[in-house]
Amino acid sequence: MSMFWRFGFHGTNNIDNLLNQEEVSLEAILDHDDLLSECKQQNPRLIDYLQRPEVLQRLFAYVTGEIISEGRGSFKYPYVSAEVLCCEIWSIVERCMENSAQILTPFWDIVLSMQPDELIAKASVATHFSKISGTFLMKKPEEMLAFIKSIPDVVNRMLSHIESPPFVDLLFRIIQLDETPGNIGVMEWLSSQNFIPSIVDRLSPRYPPSVHLVVTDLLKGIISVASPSPGSFNLNGPHDSGPTGPATNRFVRELASTSIVETMVGFMLDEAPLVPQSMKYWKQPNKDRKMPLKKKH
Repeated sequence: MSMFWRFGFHGTNNIDNLLNQEEVSLEAILDHDDLLSECKQQNPRLIDYLQRPEVLQRLFAYVTGEIISEGRGSFKYPYVSAEVLCCEIWSIVERCMENSAQILTPFWDIVLSMQPDELIAKASVATHFSKISGTFLMKKPEEMLAFIKSIPDVVNRMLSHIESPPFVDLLFRIIQLDETPGNIGVMEWLSSQNFIPSIVDRLSPRYPPSVHLVVTDLLKGIISVASPSPGSFNLNGPHDSGPTGPATNRFVRELASTSIVETMVGFMLDEAPLVPQSMKYWKQPNKDRKMPLKKKH
């Protein structure tokens, strides 16, 4: 009998047996040890089940923590749900994009609405959020960017979580869409959202050093990706890059603009505005802390 099993002469697998049940639960599927391997093998019955909108909603709910399981499921279900959503099942991404208002909008809204401290404490949520969103961006760049652009004040809301490394990774993935053939307009959109000024604002002494370190690394990464050619700078402000270099040069020229340089010099001299516009989503870690008085010269 073992010969038949060795060479694949066996009946339906356990997942197919589960799917034969009239009321199979998602948790029973998530508990199955062969779930991810069956996803990789493109099990048609499993794919048909997983791409149901109500099933996708529950998968995302496990990722965000809306649904909390007890025991080992408290870690396993969010992790396996994220892995399923990131696997090579294109129909899952397509179904999510087709039903973005019911599936993706709540997913993004729940995560972006978390307080920065809360999301840092829930590191796995941020990690899964970045991984899933990055996977969708890779598979459906134009559609996913259009969805992200539809979210109100999305750039500032993402930047409010800049201390969370997965969010920095996701921001970079969005920036790298500039390399997608066909120019889908990501640089123009980010510039229209004051992306660079909003990042530079976070170099203000009103932000903690931990934010300064993240912002510095992000800006250095943007500069390295841009690789501007000599003479491509325009100190009067951002303009289309034209033939002088990649579109990402737009950000480098913004950084080299007079207003941005003056702002950064002001921060160096501790002459920052009291309440930068982009700080409206930032929560002061210690409201009772007094800011140091500037020395009189």
